[in-house]
Amino acid sequence: MKDYFIERQRLSWSGLYLLFLCWMLLLPANCFALEKGKIGQGMWETDYYVLEGEAVGPVIIIVGGIHGDEPAGWQAAKRLLTSRINRGKVIIIPQANAQAVRDKTREFIDGQDLNRCFPGKTSGTPMERLAFTLFNFIRENRAELVIDLHESIAFHQKAKEFLGQTIIAYQNEKSIWVGMMVVDGMNQDITAEEEFFLLHYPPRGSLNWATGKYLKTVSLTVETCSQLGLVQRIYYQLQAISLILAEWGVTLTW
Repeated sequence: MKDYFIERQRLSWSGLYLLFLCWMLLLPANCFALEKGKIGQGMWETDYYVLEGEAVGPVIIIVGGIHGDEPAGWQAAKRLLTSRINRGKVIIIPQANAQAVRDKTREFIDGQDLNRCFPGKTSGTPMERLAFTLFNFIRENRAELVIDLHESIAFHQKAKEFLGQTIIAYQNEKSIWVGMMVVDGMNQDITAEEEFFLLHYPPRGSLNWATGKYLKTVSLTVETCSQLGLVQRIYYQLQAISLILAEWGVTLTW
């Protein structure tokens, strides 16, 4: 199957969206990548999957499910498990906060937000320990690019305190450049209301902030708006991922 996400300009929005909807309905979500492993222990244990291309290339880590009430991110990550790449290694953690995904919640019962706890602590609160486990996994795998998948309840262009339809880049030159290219690609054929915007101030304690600051990775967050339909949000998540990977010479195919 062609990589419709990269070649999106060749088709009308309506035709492409119809193809994507058919693919979503027909393609099983449990066709897993070749390699599978586990991160964490107990209620925090979660799976990761590895896609490897034939050619040497970058190590890229894609994270979904940090917030359990943001389903488009982790469902898009799961759809990646049915794909192939041409080069490098892509490690996918679909449900980084598996307990939150099961509970469909943003925060832990103590009110702590995992995405404000990075890089974490080995002997801290439950969320700080989980943050450390995820951060250390990224460090041990020497990731060059980290993509974190999220959602917001409102459009950023209508309410600046919300992040819906944004790409958030860490404050380094490469992250911002890739973010600019992705926003430009996303907005080639899109309604004005659903346009994406580039931001470059990830919140302190977020995965984006911590990996960019301490690991010097290219770090990007994809934020869709939950006012849109779920299938459309998953589509936007996958399209953004595909455009980001393309900037690294990595092509997704199904």
